[in-house]
Amino acid sequence: MAKLKNPRQKGNDYELKIAKIFTNWSGRKFERVPRSGGLRWKEDNNVTGDIVSPFELKFPITIETKKREDSWDFDKLLEETSEIWKWWEQSCEDGRRVGKISWLVIGRNFRSDYLFMEKDCFEKLKVVNDKINSIPYIFLKTKKYFIYVFNLRVVLNTVTLEDVLSLNKEKQ
Repeated sequence: MAKLKNPRQKGNDYELKIAKIFTNWSGRKFERVPRSGGLRWKEDNNVTGDIVSPFELKFPITIETKKREDSWDFDKLLEETSEIWKWWEQSCEDGRRVGKISWLVIGRNFRSDYLFMEKDCFEKLKVVNDKINSIPYIFLKTKKYFIYVFNLRVVLNTVTLEDVLSLNKEKQ
């Protein structure tokens, strides 16, 4: 019988996987934040979320990751009782704290990874790369948020690093 991983190790492994996906996409080294997003460096707003980009990149997004087998129940998602909404709040809080856009990447075993982004981010990306509008997504409207959910790999195969970095200009 296979040995089950403890939840902390499973989360660490997932963060490493997502960091590698972003590294391959960007050609720049993305890494797991030490202590799973719990590290805070006083002046460095780059260190937030679970995945960190190279400092000089000035990546405008904070990336939070979660890998869980439960919490995917459609009813709970629509009733806003799913744990996914707590994760989204955490991601948004991190983003607000450092003036960045929030992305939440979630996954589970033997399934695709999904990217949650706010409508605002989607609209800005559409301006620089209209192809994002042609890929499949789910639109979720809650009491507080308008969120688009995409297959992570499909987004990263459509949107370039330059497209995302252009969001820095949008904030000015």
